[in-house]
Amino acid sequence: MKNILVIGANGMLGGEAVDYFNSMDGYCAKGLSRDPRFNFQEAVESHLRTGTYDWCINCAAMTDTAGAETMPYKRL
Repeated sequence: MKNILVIGANGMLGGEAVDYFNSMDGYCAKGLSRDPRFNFQEAVESHLRTGTYDWCINCAAMTDTAGAETMPYKRL
């Protein structure tokens, strides 16, 4: 069984990735999405430290491209 962490699972690509891998034998995908109640970077780091994942797929995106240029600290 391959365990997969999909970051950005609430988006279109991330949601499709979770559904795809969970529909296949031998794969178990867990989605991780941004939650405004928590620090997203800390949540990702915690999952990577405590989880036993074979793969980590990053599907997260910042849709405010101008903001990504002017506020790089908000990218993750």
